[in-house]
Amino acid sequence: MRSVLIWFIAFLITALSAVYQRVTGPTYPVRGSIKLNNREIKYKFPRSHVSSKDCKIIIRVNDKNIKGKLYFKRY
Repeated sequence: MRSVLIWFIAFLITALSAVYQRVTGPTYPVRGSIKLNNREIKYKFPRSHVSSKDCKIIIRVNDKNIKGKLYFKRY
């Protein structure tokens, strides 16, 4: 019974640590929204990308006249 309790506590600590890292870590996505022409546009920018390909950034808007540029600077 005691070993089950120790395993449960270890699992709980691990799970809580993973959630904490995901929420506060340096690689969490930047999320937000902006109002443009009385419409709210939501965005999400990933902070890390594991791949040999480029990381796609997609912002969906219904108006075809809206254009934008994304500037990236590595720190």
